Amino acid sequence: MSNEFAFKWRVLEPWHEPDGISSFSTAGNIFTWADMLDTQPTSALGRYVEQVRDWGFNGMVIRCNPETNPEAMRNFARHLKTRGIGLFIRRNWYELEREYSWVLLGPGGLHISRKLCP
Repeated sequence: MSNEFAFKWRVLEPWHEPDGISSFSTAGNIFTWADMLDTQPTSALGRYVEQVRDWGFNGMVIRCNPETNPEAMRNFARHLKTRGIGLFIRRNWYELEREYSWVLLGPGGLHISRKLCP
């Protein structure tokens, strides 16, 4: 990769959730927990990672809750790291709070988190 970029990170966000939705696409989802657990160069995900690296990206954003399959997330993060790509996890700010510590204020009202909004 060239070092002539103005920013350190060149990040790609594919808008796919592992074994979930593919936002803005009807092509299907190549991010599966099985492929993330054992990323092979010949799999669709493995070929995609190589293509992303060849395009010059050094960061990838994944939309998910990593606690759903921590081993797959660890393996995929290691796989990306060996290819010079950092992993950013995009998750909803309330992911850990859901249904545990916040309440709905009135019908359709805003949620309050004691942890995140003291």
